[in-house]
Amino acid sequence: MKRFIPKRIKNLIIKVITSNNETDDVADGLAIGVFVAILPIMGIQMYLSFVLTSLFRKNTWVALIAAWITNPFTAVPIYWFNLWVGNFFYKKPVSIAELKSVVLSLDFHNILSAGKDILIPLWLGSVIVGILFAFISQQLCYRYYDHVKAFFHDLLYQEIKLHLLKKKNDAEKKNKQS
Repeated sequence: MKRFIPKRIKNLIIKVITSNNETDDVADGLAIGVFVAILPIMGIQMYLSFVLTSLFRKNTWVALIAAWITNPFTAVPIYWFNLWVGNFFYKKPVSIAELKSVVLSLDFHNILSAGKDILIPLWLGSVIVGILFAFISQQLCYRYYDHVKAFFHDLLYQEIKLHLLKKKNDAEKKNKQS
């Protein structure tokens, strides 16, 4: 596991796996994190995820990891899709050219100046997509969390076992040299 996963992510995974939270708490924390990640509030997603999971007593670590779904690399496609979904359900559709100019500018001022014709479909689409993705991620977590937890427990056990074996071999080499 050490070779493939960076140390910070590995530590977060270990915190989630070794937590005593039930699958329900982890799945609900994931759903909260995914829902918040989809909302167009980039920059405060982790804070809001933390507050909501603390308020509802769900797994905070999973929600914080999920909040990183939307980051500077994924924001444009996610918000573009949210605008498209919101535009589909909004009574007054926005033209594709107008959507493209606002989304590709990635400028919050431009989005605000576009007014309700952009903000309403953006928020409407974000809430719809957020609820859908939160539900899907929650159900997947209910189904697979125990399997993933067992898999990582086995990996961690093997890593600890190899570490102890290496320490034992190093001690034996040191004793032979003395």
